[in-house]
Amino acid sequence: MDEAIAKERSQIDLILEYRDNLIAAVVTGQLDVREAAVRIVEGDGLAEETATNEEDMEDALDAVD
Repeated sequence: MDEAIAKERSQIDLILEYRDNLIAAVVTGQLDVREAAVRIVEGDGLAEETATNEEDMEDALDAVD
C-alpha cells in the first residue's frame, strides 16, 4: 500500500512540474495559446445549453440541488 501511495504522489509531483513548466512557457511567450483558447470557447456548446427563460433557469437550478 505504501508503494502505491508513493508512486501516485510521484506521478502527481511530475504532473505539477509539467503544469508549472507549461505556465512558465506561456508567460514567457515560448508557447502561444491564444488560438487554442478561442477554439475551446467557440466549441464548448454552452450556447446550446443556455436557459432561454426563467422556467428553464429554475429547472437547471433544481437539477443542481
